Amino acid sequence: MENISFQKYVKLRNGVEMPLVGLGTFPLKGQELKETLRTALRLGYRNFDTAHKYGNEADIGNFFAENGIERKSLFITSKYELAQFVGKKWWIFNYGKEGFKKGYLNSCKRLQTDYLDLYMIHSPCKHYLEFYGELIKLHEAGKVRSIGMANCNVERLEEIKKEHGTLPMVNQIELHPFCQQRETVEYCKINHVVVEAYSPFAHGAIMQDLLNNQILKRIADDHGKTITQIILRWIVQQGIVALPRSSNPKHIKENVSVFDFSLTNEEMSQIYALDMKKGYSKFAHHNPNQYSSIGD
Repeated sequence: MENISFQKYVKLRNGVEMPLVGLGTFPLKGQELKETLRTALRLGYRNFDTAHKYGNEADIGNFFAENGIERKSLFITSKYELAQFVGKKWWIFNYGKEGFKKGYLNSCKRLQTDYLDLYMIHSPCKHYLEFYGELIKLHEAGKVRSIGMANCNVERLEEIKKEHGTLPMVNQIELHPFCQQRETVEYCKINHVVVEAYSPFAHGAIMQDLLNNQILKRIADDHGKTITQIILRWIVQQGIVALPRSSNPKHIKENVSVFDFSLTNEEMSQIYALDMKKGYSKFAHHNPNQYSSIGD
């Protein structure tokens, strides 16, 4: 195994160690996903992120089983899907406590594991507080090593704290230099919630602007690194977990090769100054009551 990454970890508040760089697997499936996983493992990745919504849990589970990958060497995240956007409305499915339990068990079955390292609720939609209570029960029963939320802003996190007296161990949000969500990041830091950054290179036109930014290019040239490596270093240097996604072997290698250099305080500040609060996520500041459940 090449294992060039010299992976570093962040410790969750319950003591579980989580690799600082993971592999986002959406929308990879089939042979492309298998080859991506093979490359990632060879390069030292151990943190793999999936979800019911991605439709690739079974492919991931089959790959690890077929290749005899030791389960305890992996950090596997999946997410419970409460809702799906259909037409112009969000609709709840897998509703109720039994639906939640079924969702968890189905994910474990597809991934061929009897536990998850991190289990999340994919979005704080209507009734999410009820489902979060079920998430706590899974953790207390030892079915998951840690629990989290995705796409939560401060208001949603405060609602969880008020209702359940505790906060998730991880909050996965869209985060990159043009969408830094500083209020949420600072809240999480104060309350010992680890932030995990998905879409660290943004999306669409925003992505093109980000990857052609001259400030980032200059910093990258100064370090002999790529712009994407500078972005990922900026993220992990804050103690935030980064979830880049790529099926390109060259990029997979670059994305985990960010622990052999550091950014100066001035460079960090220059990147902080790029924040434009531009993101594509529908969730960062949404109202969970906009969702409708089937049958309502």
